[in-house]
Amino acid sequence: MMETLRQAAQFLGFNQPQVSLIELVTFVYQQMFAGTQYPTSPSFVFLRNTLSDLTIYDVTVKTGNVVNAGTTANVFIFIGGGKSWFERKLNSSVTDFAMGQTSKFSIPAFKLSKETSDSSYRVIIWHDNSGTDPSWYLESITIQNRLTNQIMNFPCNRWLARNKGDCAINLFLDHEKAYPNPNIEHKCELSPEEQPDENTPPPPSVEPVISVSSKGDGSFVVDGSHFLPNAKVYIRVVDDELTNLWLNTTSTQQGTFSFPTGKLCKNPGALAFSANDGRPDKNDLTGTLWSNTITVSCPMRDDEGE
Repeated sequence: MMETLRQAAQFLGFNQPQVSLIELVTFVYQQMFAGTQYPTSPSFVFLRNTLSDLTIYDVTVKTGNVVNAGTTANVFIFIGGGKSWFERKLNSSVTDFAMGQTSKFSIPAFKLSKETSDSSYRVIIWHDNSGTDPSWYLESITIQNRLTNQIMNFPCNRWLARNKGDCAINLFLDHEKAYPNPNIEHKCELSPEEQPDENTPPPPSVEPVISVSSKGDGSFVVDGSHFLPNAKVYIRVVDDELTNLWLNTTSTQQGTFSFPTGKLCKNPGALAFSANDGRPDKNDLTGTLWSNTITVSCPMRDDEGE
């Protein structure tokens, strides 16, 4: 376990050799949850409970051996199992996904909560369509949990491209096939004569905004604005145990919504709310444009206050 921690810390940029176990674990925790609503100074109880779940996932990505299969884009992966998940950017070099290349990445993460078979995993692979030649032909992905030695294979054999195949650059993978992410709009590139005037600035991208109000009984109302009109909106709720709950609604013609969640609170603690309508954002690790994050507290039950 100590060696796994040191490898995780080195992967995340921490190279000091003489450090205590608590310093090492705290650094790994802070880096792996950077940018989230979780505390930057984890409690000893949290560290004790999660230390045994730290592992390294070896991800092997094979680019197809077809003409122009390689990509200049930034590539990202989402891996989920049970109620837990993680997302990472994969490539650090333009040669990572060259034609016919097999690339290997070691990703420190907390062990996914369900690992029984290939079908237990949810894998999403995507790129940000950047660079001079972003089109990419992905042959397959293999994932191995270094702690359990379990290996999962995910064939693909598809283009992630705006100008090839079905124009999808965001794919779901399971143990049998790959298919376009149904939550993302897949647009083909315009022909040269359809391209907009380069002198015309693009319209500004307005970030979606949410607010959350408590009804006092463990249920909430999520209000949103600046979403796409008449669009499906995905609301993510994360609790103190990092359990993810997904809710969805549809925005109005004005890009707003008011969504009653129903009762979510089972125990006292914090819930973090955020939402998206599927718009891409190349500056976000997930490749998706997210709203602000709102953290609220679950009320204490009457029998606990006595």
